[in-house]
Amino acid sequence: MKMDSVSGVTPETSLQRQGVDRAEVKGSEQEARQADEVRVRQVDAAEKSEAKALADQDAADIKERLDKIESKLAQGGVELKFKLREESGELQVEVLDAASEKVVRKLPPDELIKLSASMEEFSTGFLNRSF
Repeated sequence: MKMDSVSGVTPETSLQRQGVDRAEVKGSEQEARQADEVRVRQVDAAEKSEAKALADQDAADIKERLDKIESKLAQGGVELKFKLREESGELQVEVLDAASEKVVRKLPPDELIKLSASMEEFSTGFLNRSF
C-alpha cells in the first residue's frame, strides 16, 4: 500500500476519514466510464449521420451535373445518358441511337460492373476469414 510521505496516511485511510469507502469510489469510476462510453457512441452516431448526409448531398450534386451535361450534349445531337449505379456507386454511360433511342453501348458494360462487384465481394469475404 502506498503511503503519503508527508502525512504518513495511505490513500485508503484518507478516503475513509472523508467518509468514502472503496465501493463508492469504484461505483463512481464505473459510472464515469459508462458515461464516457455513451458520449463516444453519441459522437460516433453523429459522425455517421453527418457522413451520410454529405454522401447524399454529393450524389445529388453529381446527378445534377450529369443532367446538365446530358442536356448540353443533346443540343449538339449526341445522345449520351449518364447513370450513377446505386448498388456499386459507379458511373455508367449509355450511348443511344438518336433516331430510335435504343442503347447502342454501355461504358463500362453491365457484365464488367457485375464482375467487379463479384470480385470485391470475394476479396472481402476472403480477407475477413479467420485462419
